[in-house]
Amino acid sequence: MFFRGWQGLLLGTLLLGVALESAAQDYLIVRNPEVNWWTEEGTLEEAYISVRPKGLYMEYGLYLTFSARHTGFSSSDQLEVEYRFSLPGEALLTDSWLWVGDDIIRAEILDVWTASSIYEDIVDRRRDPSLLFERGPGEYELRIYPMRGDETRKVKLTYLLPATWTQTEVQAALPLSLLQHSLVPLDEAHLLTYPDDRWRAPRLSEEQIALTPQVDEDGDSVHVATLPKAVFADPPTLTFDAPLTEEGLFLQRYEEQGEAWYELAMMPLGSEPSHTARRAAVLIDYEGAKTSTSASALMGDLRAALQTHLTPSDSFNVFLSRLQVTPAAPRWLPAHPDTIDQVFDTLGTALSSYSNLPGLLAAGLAFVEAQPQGGDLLLLSSSDQVGASEVANSLLADLRAQPGLLPPVHVFDFTESTQYHTIGGETYRGNEYFYTNLAKISAGTYVRHWHQTTDLRGSLSTLFAGLEGTFTAFDLYTSLDDGVCYGRFTLDTGALSPTRPVLQVGQYVGTFPFTAEAAGLYNGQTFVHDVDVEAADAFEADSTLAQFWTSQQISLLESQAPTNDRVAQIINYSLDRRVLSLYTAFLALEVEQGGEVCVTCGDETDNPPVGVEDQTPGRTEAQLSAYPNPFRSYAVLVVELPAPVEAADVTFEIYDVMGRRVRTLQPPTHGPQQRFELRWEGTNDAGAAVASGTYLLVVTTPTGRYTLALTRVR
Repeated sequence: MFFRGWQGLLLGTLLLGVALESAAQDYLIVRNPEVNWWTEEGTLEEAYISVRPKGLYMEYGLYLTFSARHTGFSSSDQLEVEYRFSLPGEALLTDSWLWVGDDIIRAEILDVWTASSIYEDIVDRRRDPSLLFERGPGEYELRIYPMRGDETRKVKLTYLLPATWTQTEVQAALPLSLLQHSLVPLDEAHLLTYPDDRWRAPRLSEEQIALTPQVDEDGDSVHVATLPKAVFADPPTLTFDAPLTEEGLFLQRYEEQGEAWYELAMMPLGSEPSHTARRAAVLIDYEGAKTSTSASALMGDLRAALQTHLTPSDSFNVFLSRLQVTPAAPRWLPAHPDTIDQVFDTLGTALSSYSNLPGLLAAGLAFVEAQPQGGDLLLLSSSDQVGASEVANSLLADLRAQPGLLPPVHVFDFTESTQYHTIGGETYRGNEYFYTNLAKISAGTYVRHWHQTTDLRGSLSTLFAGLEGTFTAFDLYTSLDDGVCYGRFTLDTGALSPTRPVLQVGQYVGTFPFTAEAAGLYNGQTFVHDVDVEAADAFEADSTLAQFWTSQQISLLESQAPTNDRVAQIINYSLDRRVLSLYTAFLALEVEQGGEVCVTCGDETDNPPVGVEDQTPGRTEAQLSAYPNPFRSYAVLVVELPAPVEAADVTFEIYDVMGRRVRTLQPPTHGPQQRFELRWEGTNDAGAAVASGTYLLVVTTPTGRYTLALTRVR
């Protein structure tokens, strides 16, 4: 039964709720609606992902091409594609496109009952619709009809997702796990991202994948990368420099037809909070069979977390779970980025595949106890051998019996164990009972990381917040000179931290200046941090800011009991701002059925960007590489030419993406050479350090010109 208008909404809601409870896991299938029992796994032929920084969130464009390749269907079969996929709970879908021939049809948003009724009616008449709806929080379904057995269908899904902010970086998770459901595995995906004056120095956490600066057909800067299927299970993170002011603030606004919205990122204590030196002994208990997080992803993101959350005045050490547990160094090491790089380069990613949790804890405790300054333990574990109450309680008793007070133990649990234990009427997974009690008796913290729903770097940021002191009270109040702010939503980004901004979105009435005031208690001391922003100093946002605020309002309403009035409110918000809800759906129809060709919809995959570099014939015969890349203090540049040339006839120059030369490097040798190795410390010709960002190494020889993109991270 389907419902039109507002009558019967509550009954429809109850029926929908039953369907949501039976939502299945992610998959991609194709079926013949005339023989509905016959289904086979579909294939993803091509995938492009565009990422545009928008403010507190990123806008993702997911271009997918489906087929029924290598199935038993014939070329004459009229098939239906059914694609079920998951996104983080905070995501909001804002658009759906369907390609019909060479035309792009932009979907209309309707209440879900009307959209479903129209879709099923058109499928019966063998026409061209697509339907996208939300099965439950974070669970979606896309249907496309028809697709012949020998053809492909292309769609674009657009969604917004809050980014992970720190004082220095804004990080975006890439949705590569969505590309793993395919009968014929997809070999690679293509990434396009768009930096600008606010969003600088884009880079990937996987250093082996280069983001190459190019220019699209409109002359805009775009960075592109090819992502191999080897990283689909553990996607790299896309990172930009955080656009905070010297006062630790970022403010954007958008006004439309008498309404105004704002979004704010604000360091709670200011850009330079008072800092007490921290000491962190990191214990890594990695059991690969119990987690989907790879050793390379764990070590790469842990390295980045140490560099982001610690300063050179802090200290660290690292212990690996092995038969003989020894620290990376006999004493505390300064948490300087170069020192962290050296330690992790030495450790590598060859972690043991077994757990020695008791020995690891004992070694970490002994080390901290022997240091005059003390310190905290950060335990990262994917093991599950001490989950039973008798085992856990015995180990906890041994820990309590250690001489002196236990240092704080902050636990990062990333196991995906299927072992469950019922203790005291509560159900615990893996070692959860032991870890929660260990954190409790040591005044530490416990962080559970779910691989499928939580970004690894975001979870690690929550873990490191345990080192940064305690907020016992906090409030962020915003106002205008002659007006008010209202409809505020402060985003849940985990534990409040002095090294991460507080994120807030809301509406306002009135005129600038805009005032943001943070106040509270931190480590037992009161603080007040306020900033005034003039209108000219606030960035201009676009209509996606209104969509983002609307999604927060819809989520609030959906969390409450579904009355007729409340469901009607949700539908009105959803239709007004094209934000998908539990009670709406995107429906794309062919023109004959009421759909419209979108003449303003630009296909980013249709006109590949052209390179900034000089397209000299034969330039691909040379090989240019750099390590590390991205780099902090220096990069080693290796140039291998097709044939030997006189060193005096070769120039090595560094340019920024605007085409300005910043440095000329001198070859280290003379005479005929085919291979050159140079070192760049990230400085210009005057010896001053260059800013974070992307640069081009341009090598000019008598026979050709060659380029390589370099990324400097400070």
